Amino acid sequence: LIGRAGTPEQVTRLLGFLRRAPFATMSDALTLAVRRRDIPAALKLQIVNQVGNLATGGVRAFLPAVADAPRECGVPARRAARAAADRISASE
Repeated sequence: LIGRAGTPEQVTRLLGFLRRAPFATMSDALTLAVRRRDIPAALKLQIVNQVGNLATGGVRAFLPAVADAPRECGVPARRAARAAADRISASE
Protein backbone atom coordinates (compact mmCIF):
# COMPACT_ATOMS: atom_id res chain seq x y z
CA LEU A 1 0.00 0.00 0.00
CA ILE A 2 2.83 2.43 0.79
CA GLY A 3 4.48 1.74 -2.55
CA ARG A 4 1.26 2.40 -4.43
CA ALA A 5 -0.26 5.30 -2.53
CA GLY A 6 2.05 6.39 0.29
CA THR A 7 3.47 9.86 0.57
CA PRO A 8 7.16 10.47 -0.10
CA GLU A 9 7.61 10.72 3.68
CA GLN A 10 6.03 7.28 4.16
CA VAL A 11 8.24 5.81 1.44
CA THR A 12 11.28 7.33 3.15
CA ARG A 13 10.18 5.79 6.44
CA LEU A 14 9.78 2.43 4.68
CA LEU A 15 13.43 2.68 3.60
CA GLY A 16 14.36 2.80 7.26
CA PHE A 17 13.32 -0.85 7.52
CA LEU A 18 15.47 -1.94 4.59
CA ARG A 19 18.14 -3.76 6.58
CA ARG A 20 15.78 -4.86 9.35
CA ALA A 21 13.12 -6.60 7.26
CA PRO A 22 13.63 -9.24 4.58
CA PHE A 23 14.03 -7.55 1.20
CA ALA A 24 11.44 -9.89 -0.31
CA THR A 25 8.77 -8.30 1.87
CA MET A 26 9.72 -4.82 0.68
CA SER A 27 10.58 -5.40 -2.96
CA ASP A 28 7.10 -4.94 -4.41
CA ALA A 29 6.44 -1.73 -2.47
CA LEU A 30 9.79 -0.25 -3.48
CA THR A 31 9.29 -1.22 -7.13
CA LEU A 32 5.92 0.51 -7.15
CA ALA A 33 7.35 3.59 -5.44
CA VAL A 34 10.19 3.92 -7.96
CA ARG A 35 7.70 3.79 -10.82
CA ARG A 36 5.34 6.45 -9.47
CA ARG A 37 5.34 9.83 -11.16
CA ASP A 38 4.56 11.70 -7.96
CA ILE A 39 7.64 10.43 -6.10
CA PRO A 40 10.57 12.88 -6.41
CA ALA A 41 13.53 11.77 -8.53
CA ALA A 42 15.87 12.26 -5.58
CA LEU A 43 13.86 9.78 -3.49
CA LYS A 44 13.84 7.26 -6.34
CA LEU A 45 17.61 7.57 -6.57
CA GLN A 46 17.89 7.12 -2.80
CA ILE A 47 15.80 3.95 -3.01
CA VAL A 48 17.98 2.49 -5.77
CA ASN A 49 21.22 3.39 -3.98
CA GLN A 50 20.14 1.93 -0.64
CA VAL A 51 18.78 -1.23 -2.22
CA GLY A 52 21.92 -1.59 -4.35
CA ASN A 53 24.04 -1.55 -1.20
CA LEU A 54 22.32 -4.72 0.02
CA ALA A 55 23.68 -6.83 -2.85
CA THR A 56 21.41 -9.82 -2.16
CA GLY A 57 19.68 -12.24 -4.52
CA GLY A 58 16.43 -10.30 -4.37
CA VAL A 59 18.30 -7.12 -5.16
CA ARG A 60 19.75 -8.73 -8.28
CA ALA A 61 16.18 -9.09 -9.58
CA PHE A 62 15.04 -5.63 -8.42
CA LEU A 63 17.83 -3.59 -10.02
CA PRO A 64 17.42 -4.78 -13.63
CA ALA A 65 13.66 -4.27 -13.32
CA VAL A 66 14.30 -0.63 -12.43
CA ALA A 67 17.06 -0.19 -15.00
CA ASP A 68 14.78 -1.43 -17.78
CA ALA A 69 11.64 0.26 -16.45
CA PRO A 70 9.59 2.89 -18.20
CA ARG A 71 10.44 6.56 -18.03
CA GLU A 72 8.55 7.08 -14.79
CA CYS A 73 11.56 5.79 -12.88
CA GLY A 74 13.69 8.63 -14.18
CA VAL A 75 17.06 8.57 -15.84
CA PRO A 76 19.17 8.98 -12.67
CA ALA A 77 17.46 6.06 -10.91
CA ARG A 78 17.68 3.85 -14.00
CA ARG A 79 21.39 4.64 -14.45
CA ALA A 80 22.10 3.99 -10.78
CA ALA A 81 20.20 0.70 -10.94
CA ARG A 82 22.18 -0.41 -13.97
CA ALA A 83 25.50 0.56 -12.33
CA ALA A 84 24.61 -1.22 -9.07
CA ALA A 85 23.53 -4.36 -10.95
CA ASP A 86 26.80 -4.34 -12.89
CA ARG A 87 28.79 -3.84 -9.69
CA ILE A 88 27.02 -6.75 -7.97
CA SER A 89 27.54 -9.01 -11.00
CA ALA A 90 31.23 -8.12 -11.19
CA SER A 91 31.78 -8.96 -7.53
CA GLU A 92 30.27 -12.43 -7.79
